[in-house]
Amino acid sequence: MQDYRKQRIYISDLTLQPENREICARVMRKWVFDGNDPGGPIRHISLVLADEKGNTIFAQILEAHVHKKGSLIHEHGVYIISKFIVRASKPTYVPFEKDLMIEFTAYTTIVAVKNPPNTFPTYVYNLTSFSQINPVGIARTKFVDVLGILTSVGAPKTVPIVRKETVGIVREVMIKNLSNEELRISLWGDQATKFTAVDMLASNNAQSIVVLFVGCLPRSVNYQTHLTGGNACRWFLNPDIKEAEPFYTSLRQNPVPVYQAPLEHHTQQVEPIILEHKNLDELNAMDPFDFPREGFKCTVTITSVPQDYRWSYYGCAKCKKAITEVAVPFRCSVCACKEAKNLYKLSFVATDDTAEGMFFCFDEISRMIIKRNVDYVLRMAMKASGLPKEITDIVSKKFTFNVILTKGSYYDGHKTYEVRSIMRDFQMEAYKAKLLLTQPLISPLSDAPPNLTIESPSQISTQSNQITRPPDLIDIAESSHTPLGMLSPDTIPQKIGLSKPPAAHNTAQRVLFPPLKANTEMLGKETDSTKEIEQTSKAILTQLAMDVTKSTTDNVSNIHEVGPTATVLPDDISVQKSAIQNKSTGANNVGQNDPTTESDKTHTQESKKRKFGDPPKHTKERTQKSTCSDNTK
Repeated sequence: MQDYRKQRIYISDLTLQPENREICARVMRKWVFDGNDPGGPIRHISLVLADEKGNTIFAQILEAHVHKKGSLIHEHGVYIISKFIVRASKPTYVPFEKDLMIEFTAYTTIVAVKNPPNTFPTYVYNLTSFSQINPVGIARTKFVDVLGILTSVGAPKTVPIVRKETVGIVREVMIKNLSNEELRISLWGDQATKFTAVDMLASNNAQSIVVLFVGCLPRSVNYQTHLTGGNACRWFLNPDIKEAEPFYTSLRQNPVPVYQAPLEHHTQQVEPIILEHKNLDELNAMDPFDFPREGFKCTVTITSVPQDYRWSYYGCAKCKKAITEVAVPFRCSVCACKEAKNLYKLSFVATDDTAEGMFFCFDEISRMIIKRNVDYVLRMAMKASGLPKEITDIVSKKFTFNVILTKGSYYDGHKTYEVRSIMRDFQMEAYKAKLLLTQPLISPLSDAPPNLTIESPSQISTQSNQITRPPDLIDIAESSHTPLGMLSPDTIPQKIGLSKPPAAHNTAQRVLFPPLKANTEMLGKETDSTKEIEQTSKAILTQLAMDVTKSTTDNVSNIHEVGPTATVLPDDISVQKSAIQNKSTGANNVGQNDPTTESDKTHTQESKKRKFGDPPKHTKERTQKSTCSDNTK
């Protein structure tokens, strides 16, 4: 057995930071998200990981790393994983409530474990009772796991999806609990065709079956709650879990037959419903009773938001009915829902090249247009008068809507178009196109390792011919060819704490004695005579230093005779000192006698001593001052 326990930590040991240590985990589930666009680019891959102790965590492979990392990891496999990011968990579309989650990066290492032990868990679930399923608000984005007795399995059907102008495959499955409460589960796409209970029913002659569904989303249609199963959905028939024991006991006493609907043999292929596109001039001139139920497509640009229209209201979270009087506790009179919240009801004026029209949309569509939660916009509205900026910012945005007429449009001559869905968001398309053009495959700020391995063209070509669309479960041969989509703002490299590029450093040498500002101003006012005197003094001092060095070498014996505490200056130094003094006082001849008194001579000699001092030190100081002056210039 392979030794995989070196440097291993458990999922419970993870903390909020980049993690370089290794975890050994089994992939309990793996699914892809393609933006609800079958055949489109994969936006991310989601994983449910579990270690030997039964600790679980949600993990994601973001779009930028799907191509290289997605093919290295498979459902039900055991892997040693290291060099990943541990971050706060997402609040929506996660299989369970956890504080932390894992994000894979380009540096993440994934090593498969050969012959792993059987100590890893077989099931990961968090059961919800039928009565606690909530299809309202943020609960719609929480995955639900349910356990029940299978009662009927419908045949897969091809149905048109009007709002996307495409078709989909759906299979209806019914289960019930021990209280005989029934729940409908709609399996879509590949899940509808892969439902394995069909083969089990054929072999077992439709005997009683207990089924565990995980990864379903709650929905409500005509006030009836049901679950939908997409790429994240899995099922386990007759699972070996303790919660299923009461079901098995009940079935031994009262078997429940399973009804299986016969396969439908369609003589005519179901075609997608393609909506007709009309401009506003055509829609305004049309008789309201000539509008089809599916409506029309219309491309418009928002021009204004009326000030006198309310853009929010307080209503039932399930049926969206407005609430005039709030009772405590709340209970909707229409659907019996016990939850109420703030909702959008947005009205705006939009135009195209032909005419102008009034449009209206409810909460979900309004949120997609405004791209802000209604509670946040309400808080912003309290800080300023008039319409909040988040509402007025939608002006000049362009969309293609699927529209029908409001009920009031049938009574008077003023048409108002209700937006049923957004077919195209031109702002988002422009953003993605710009991002695709400006973001290279491996940017300088990306977290790709320097020794990136590129697959050979032959491998990519072979893999591309094996698949026609991104599958729900990706294996090695299938996922490596998946095209990279456009990066979203959640996958920007700064998000995972990558280091920024080094800042440019100034390579200019520092000035040892930087000039003062006052000196700089004075230099600007210097006269030519001052500069000439300074240059002359500099030349004399340079010559003096050379002579002093030479004379000190020639008369070193004299210095030793006098003693270490005395310094004997040669005669030529006295002459040069007199020359410097005469030069500074305007004298023409160095050897002439000064017409001064004895006291003046004595004072002059003392000044010379203070002025000259030790010749080498004096030369050094004056040289530094001259250098500083030159730098100032």
